[in-house]
Parts: sequence; C-alpha cells; structure tokens
Amino acid sequence: MKNKLNIIKNEAIIDYWKNGESAQMLYDGANNWYQLLRLNKKNDTKWVVSPAKRTTTNCPIIVKGIMAFVLRNYGRSEKEIFDEYYSRCLLEYKQIETIKPGSSLRDLDKEFYALHINNENDNIKFSEKLNTYLNEKEMAEINGYAKSYLEYIESIHGLKKSHSAEAGLSVSDWSIVFYYLYSAGEIEGVKIKEIEKFIDTNNITNPKGKRTTTNSLKKEENITRNRINGKLNKYGETNWSDKYPPLPPDRIKNILPYIKANKTALQTAQDDIDRLKFEIEQHRESHH
Repeated sequence: MKNKLNIIKNEAIIDYWKNGESAQMLYDGANNWYQLLRLNKKNDTKWVVSPAKRTTTNCPIIVKGIMAFVLRNYGRSEKEIFDEYYSRCLLEYKQIETIKPGSSLRDLDKEFYALHINNENDNIKFSEKLNTYLNEKEMAEINGYAKSYLEYIESIHGLKKSHSAEAGLSVSDWSIVFYYLYSAGEIEGVKIKEIEKFIDTNNITNPKGKRTTTNSLKKEENITRNRINGKLNKYGETNWSDKYPPLPPDRIKNILPYIKANKTALQTAQDDIDRLKFEIEQHRESHH
C-alpha cells in the first residue's frame, strides 16, 4: 500500500486511512497546515462540506508546523527542508517585530529561537491528530522528522544564541532583570536614577558595544511590563495587542540566573512563565 506521507503531500483522496474515512488533506500554504476534507462514503464524489461552507471547524486542521512543512516537501533533503522552514518562520517574525518601537535594540534572532521552540513543541503535540489516519510506522517516521528538527535547530541556533552570563544580555533582556528586581523592592528609589545606576553597575551596552542610554533601558522596561502584564486600556482592563503581545516565557527563563538571589523576584518570574504560556496560546487563537 502506498506510503500515506506521499498521499498527504500530493493531496490525494483515499478511503484507506487508518480509521477508514474517505477524505483528503488539503495544504494551506499561507498558514502552513493541512485541513481534513471528508467525503460522503456513499458517493465519493460529494463533499460532506461544500467548498463555500468550509471552516477550520467543520474541516479541521489536522497537522501544522514543522510536520506540515515536512509533509508538503516530503522526499526532499531533510537539511534543505529544515533550513527553509526555519528561515521562513524567522522572516515572518522579523516582518512583524522590526516595525515595533525599540526593535533595533532587541536581538530578534535570539528572541525568535526561544519562541519558535515553544511554538513547535505545541505544533508537534497538536499534530498527534495524525495518529487517527496513519499507521504506526508512518507516524514513527513523521515524528522522527519532528524530533530531528528540534535537535537540528538547537545545534545550529541554540548554543550560538544562548543567553549565558558569559555572552551577556541584550538591553531588552536587562530590562526584564530590572523589572523583576525593581518590582520585588530590591532596587529602591527614583526609578530613572536607579535605571542609570543599574546600567553602570552591569555595564549594559547596546549592539554597537556602546553604553546604552537611560532612556533606552527605560523604554525597554516599559515594553517589558506591558508584555508581561498586558497593557491597560481606557477602561482599566488589561489586554494584549500586536504592539504588545505576551512576552515569550523562554525570555524570562533566560534571565532567571540574574535574579535568583531575590526569592520574591524569582518566584514572581516563575509564576509569570507559567501564566504567559497560557496567555500566548489565547493571544494566538484570537488572532487566527
């Protein structure tokens, strides 16, 4: 029997999926996912849902992320697929982030890697829906690609882009450190003066290697607060926006060594990591 990974790639209609359904998986290039389109088994030329009425509810997304991209490019070199997918996702991220205020002071490549790892782990878990349609051998193969992808990008981008103390933090990351220490009361006094002292104490430099300005760190700290807590609207409610999306939890994880001596700051940061995982998922769903 023909490998169903090729069948998904070619968007063929078959009636010998693992669960016996007669269906087609149709690729959406803009969103990089496959939707499941079911056929009436009594008349295999008639769709259960007509094209005009299709939604992601009645024609559910079945696989997305790296697994969808591998299926679409099945048969090509693994490295080519992985490099192309990572570059595509990074480009999409930068197209959104580079037009935001303060983006020139951020390490977008480093930010993206941390966020991408989280997103792809979620996508891989989501794509377990394929278990209903593929046999054990086919699932093992596609899961193998997913596992290999995470290991590959970690080896290429993870170590090189790590936030180790030796490598130093970006101005944006230092703003996260300041936010937690100031909120926990370890840093006290007039905020703008304390920011200036904080820059001097930690020798915080911008991407050009020059001492960052007080205003730059102050602006980044303001963005940090809004991305951790949500921005207050005119009704006093907190919400998220494209300008201030939830901060990726891995960005907070990376600065934990710098605040671990303060138990209050550390606990608050760990609580925010758990909360922001949920907030990111809700924000993502509301923007689809």
